[in-house]
Amino acid sequence: MKRLIKFILDVFDKYKISEDKKISVAEEIFDLIKGLQKVIEVYQNDNFKFWDKRHNLLEKYRQKIIFGVSGEEKEFTVKEIKIILNMFLQVVEKGINKAVDKKTGVIFSYFENEVVKYKILKDKNGKVKKNYKGYVCIQPLKFRQKKLPYFLEGPVHYLRIIQDKEQAKKYIMKF
Repeated sequence: MKRLIKFILDVFDKYKISEDKKISVAEEIFDLIKGLQKVIEVYQNDNFKFWDKRHNLLEKYRQKIIFGVSGEEKEFTVKEIKIILNMFLQVVEKGINKAVDKKTGVIFSYFENEVVKYKILKDKNGKVKKNYKGYVCIQPLKFRQKKLPYFLEGPVHYLRIIQDKEQAKKYIMKF
């Protein structure tokens, strides 16, 4: 994600694309991006609410586009896109930094997030909600994260985002 965001930002700069230039996207994508921007602005310092709001937004987006997009478009300016992508980049970098093992300096690839506190969802009549498979619907309230054993994928991708060759060599030497 970091490499993709940096690539897009670099393209804007390399080709000197005017910040006033407008770029059209499907309205559903526009609404998702603007929603994610708002979630970052409001909840980025509360890990659980940030996760919850972001995933609720993604679920609504998926439901909205399950049969395709409306065909309507909305516009961003390049300036707006750059602001949003830089916000996204900060979030991604924060996540990368949290994934680095503080003892070894090696990045973890995978995590298991166990729900340790939840509430059972009920409909307007107080009846327990169930999904289409008959399972009780819950709303997670708290997770416990467990780092899974090292896997080569994380360190390899991490190496691809290290800009400085000397820093990359030091990272490789940790193995």
